[in-house]
Amino acid sequence: MISVVSAIVGGLIVGVTVPFMAPILYVTSKYSKRIFLVSFALYSIFIGYEYELSNIYHSDPMSLIGIVIPTLLLLDSGLREDMSFKHYHIFLLSLLFSGLIFREVFLFGLTLLLVEHFKDEASNRSTLTVIISISILLLGLYVSQTFLDTLGGSSTQVSFISSIAIFSSLLFWRRVRTSGF
Repeated sequence: MISVVSAIVGGLIVGVTVPFMAPILYVTSKYSKRIFLVSFALYSIFIGYEYELSNIYHSDPMSLIGIVIPTLLLLDSGLREDMSFKHYHIFLLSLLFSGLIFREVFLFGLTLLLVEHFKDEASNRSTLTVIISISILLLGLYVSQTFLDTLGGSSTQVSFISSIAIFSSLLFWRRVRTSGF
């Protein structure tokens, strides 16, 4: 549920209206995972349509993070079975709502929420996996900036980001449970 709030607040900060559909996604995830995945695909298409990004290197990083991370959290919370509200979520919610005034506070709250959301009770392997995956992506984008920052290079940037995402998923997420859908 906190991922829905982060998506709505992120949408308010960035200035897009599609994240107001996030509660509908949350409700569909409780009924059927298949309907949720179809709804999430439509949600992602609508986000991509409303939030125009011509070049990743010349965009506002805060706006990009304010859209991407809440969308990732929304997908993960829709696919999980048990997402209960914990007492420290009140602190995270206060940080997210404070981000409406101070955007950096939203980024800090989103980072804490991301780490909290992907942690395991048994180990911190999944938190480390997310941090390493994002670090590989950022390092790859930085190193290959001279090749990717060209006129009309947005399709190449999307292909690069997709290949890094597939590569990191192959490295880290080998034991993904696919039953139950």
